[in-house]
Amino acid sequence: MIKLLIITLITACALWVGIRGAWRGSELQRRLICAANVKGIGASAKVYASSWDGTSPIIDWLVKTGTIDANATKCPCADFPNYIVVNETLGALNAHRPMDNRMIVAYEPKSNHGGEGGNVLYVDGHVEFVPVPKYNELLNSVPKIDP
Repeated sequence: MIKLLIITLITACALWVGIRGAWRGSELQRRLICAANVKGIGASAKVYASSWDGTSPIIDWLVKTGTIDANATKCPCADFPNYIVVNETLGALNAHRPMDNRMIVAYEPKSNHGGEGGNVLYVDGHVEFVPVPKYNELLNSVPKIDP
């Protein structure tokens, strides 16, 4: 009886570790897909802004014109498109003003990843998953309309 109990406990622990690892792996996969989406939206927005005097595009317009795929407009963790493009950064890029490479071009709400943080696209083209509370501090300095 004790052997059966020990085997059951060991099996339960192994299952718990396996399920936890699988969930963590799938969350990392969602973060990577999301990072690629943010980067694509940011690149499309930069091209649009350079053609239209620094005006930021509406993401729906980018989809309608075929510039980006509709699936790329939302995080795999979200039910609807909710990436945010920072208009002020695009305007500064178009004006060829000197810019800090840490200026934000696009980002996502932290609610997309269970409140753990969010992907941020910087003006130098790299995307980084920024955990809370650094995410909150970073975005407090960005002019934005946060949904």
